[in-house]
Amino acid sequence: MTRAADHGVRFECGQCGGRLLGLSPFEQLLQDGVGARLWVASSSGAAGGPCPFCGQAMHHAGEGADAAAGFLMCRTCQEVWIPADAGDWLGAHAHPGALLPARAGTRADRCGTCGAPLEPDEMGRCRFCHTQLTAPEPIVVNIQGAPAGTGNKLLDAVVGLLNAPIE
Repeated sequence: MTRAADHGVRFECGQCGGRLLGLSPFEQLLQDGVGARLWVASSSGAAGGPCPFCGQAMHHAGEGADAAAGFLMCRTCQEVWIPADAGDWLGAHAHPGALLPARAGTRADRCGTCGAPLEPDEMGRCRFCHTQLTAPEPIVVNIQGAPAGTGNKLLDAVVGLLNAPIE
């Protein structure tokens, strides 16, 4: 699981593309009452896979035509598992103006790890989460030769080492 921090902290599975999000941020993404309805339905929902945090069984969020297929709720940690293919359901139930979490790597103008604007630093890393985004720019050092014979043996030795070719 990879930690991401765009519009709240969430975790992403690099293999299946699913996401784990806290209950409160999840409810803020959805229209009023939708998240609460799923939470209540999960109290009697069938057990699913284990919670990545506490290891307890997560529960399905309900059945029916309008149910969120594949969504799981951890009743202990209050975490919500959002399957990778839930984008259409999330879009249909999103709160007006909500910024849905982007799938890693889906937006070329954002960091795939944290969702921050894509503005790599001089080392090619994200300025916010420090993920390596691009190859770092090579550092070129050009040392100008100092005049020979400064009169100081230590300084002359250092200048000699600096002027020596590197192999």
